[in-house]
Amino acid sequence: MTRVVITAGLGLGLGLGLGLGLGACGRTRATFPARDPLVADTDMQPVSVPCRPAPDKDEPNAVSCTPRDYVSPFIWDKVDNIAFGRSSRFLAVDVAGESVNANSLDEVPDSAWFTNRITKRGDRPIALGACKPEDLLPKEVPAGTWTIDRGKGDGATLGFRVKLEDLGKYMLKVDEPLQPERASAASTIGAAMYHAVGFNTSCEQVVYVRREQFELKPGLKVVTNLGVESPFDDDRLTATLKTAPRRGAMIRLQASKWLSGESLGPFRYEGTRADDPNDVIAHEDRRELRGSKLLAAWINHWDAREQNTLDSWVAVDHEKKASSPGYVKHQIIDTSDAM
Repeated sequence: MTRVVITAGLGLGLGLGLGLGLGACGRTRATFPARDPLVADTDMQPVSVPCRPAPDKDEPNAVSCTPRDYVSPFIWDKVDNIAFGRSSRFLAVDVAGESVNANSLDEVPDSAWFTNRITKRGDRPIALGACKPEDLLPKEVPAGTWTIDRGKGDGATLGFRVKLEDLGKYMLKVDEPLQPERASAASTIGAAMYHAVGFNTSCEQVVYVRREQFELKPGLKVVTNLGVESPFDDDRLTATLKTAPRRGAMIRLQASKWLSGESLGPFRYEGTRADDPNDVIAHEDRRELRGSKLLAAWINHWDAREQNTLDSWVAVDHEKKASSPGYVKHQIIDTSDAM
C-alpha cells in the first residue's frame, strides 16, 4: 500500500511539474508585438541637403544640393574584400544581433532599398527584371542613329554608353573573349533574379547590333581605372567590338539602361551614409542586405561587393537632378560574375 501511494505521489508530482513547465514555456514564447506592421519605411520621404559649389568644365558655376559622391577605388575594394576585410572580421569581436529593420510581423517593409514584389508581381514576366516593355531595344536600327557619348574606362569589361532618342541612355558592354556570352547572360538573368526577390536593379538585356549603327561624339575621351585619360575614337571603338561574340554580321552586346537620378557612387555594406538624413540604420544590421548574401551565394555571385552597387539621388524636381528635396535610392548592379 505504501508503494502504491509513493508511486501515485511521484506520478502526480511529475505531471504537475511537467504541466507547470509547459505552462511556463507557453507564457515565455515569443509573440508578435501588438501593433500594426510597418508596411513602408519613411526613407523615401523627400529630405533637403545643404547646397555646395560643384563646378565642372561645362558648368563652372554649378551647385549641387545632394549628398556627396562616395568614391570606391577599384583596386582597393577588391584587395579589401580578398585580404584586409577578411582579416579584420577574423580578429574582430562580433557583437551583431538580429537585424533591426524588421516590422512587427518579422518582415522587411518596402523602402529605398527593397520592395516586397514577390506577392504583388502582377502580370509582367519575371524574365524582364527591371525592364519595362518600352525599355527593350529595337532589332532593326538605321545607320548612325546610336550616338556614343561616353566611353567605359572603369571595371573589368570593355564598353561605351549610347544616347538614344526617345529611349534614353544605355551602357553597352562586351563579353570577354575567353568566355563568350557568359557575362552578358549572367548579367541579364542575375539582375532579373535580384529584381524578382525585391532589390532595386538596372534593366539588363542582350542585344545584337551592327557596327555602322554607331556614331561617335567628337572629342570623346575615357579615363581608365588607373586614372589614365585617352581618346575614345573610331580605332578604340573598333578594338572594343573586335572581341565581342558574333552571329553572322551581328555583334552581341550587353545593354544596361542608365539609371535615373544623380549618381552618388556605391553604397557600403556597413555603417551609414552620414550626409543622408534618411540613412539611420547601420547597413550591416539591415535584414535585406543580410538576405542578399543568401541570394548571392545561391547564384554564385562571388563579386557582390560595394563596387557593384550604386546610390542615386532622386530629386523631387526631375528636371534638376542635383536639387533638393529628394531621397537616396540604393541599387545592386552588375551581376556579370554570377552563375
